Amino acid sequence: APFKIRPARDLDTETLRDEINRLPLQIRGRGKFDFAKINELTLTSAGATVRAMAVVDSPHPHDSYVFVRGQAEVHGDTVPRPPGVQDTASQFVELSHRFATGRERLAVGQAVTVWLARPGGVDRWTYDIVDEEILRLPQLGAVRAFHLKPRPIPAARGKITAEMWFAPSLQYLPVRIRVTMGEEAHLDLLVDHIEQR
Repeated sequence: APFKIRPARDLDTETLRDEINRLPLQIRGRGKFDFAKINELTLTSAGATVRAMAVVDSPHPHDSYVFVRGQAEVHGDTVPRPPGVQDTASQFVELSHRFATGRERLAVGQAVTVWLARPGGVDRWTYDIVDEEILRLPQLGAVRAFHLKPRPIPAARGKITAEMWFAPSLQYLPVRIRVTMGEEAHLDLLVDHIEQR
């Protein structure tokens, strides 16, 4: 069964463990995470909205190693860390925040850029807002959403890309994400429900 989007207040260590156990066997146990460490993190950020949380960076951030996927003990090259760099999952929250606050204009013909840290390096991704569509969501019905499509990046290190559909009427959250893994496979995620605030 697909995962459901849940409010952060409904997640706890036990729920996360249960969700991990639902993952296919080939994904489980790849990375070990000490859930007790969550309580040691300081959660705040000057740039975050009232309801958003981000782990505070050190007072003196440093450039990061690029790790080779599956070989965490191998430190790769050190690369500069651009301001506002995101990982592949955080980009959805970042873009929602930009659209909701008006920092970026969500309109067909516009483009938005974001620095992404992915295995092998850090790249500046540009997403073109290519269309305004009506999506038929199972629980939410017809929803107007804007389709963002990534431009090819020079010297791409992999075949994985993500197209996104953001819905202004649903807190500018992504309501559809299509992850393409080359010609071989794709994953098409469609939101089931969103708790409105």
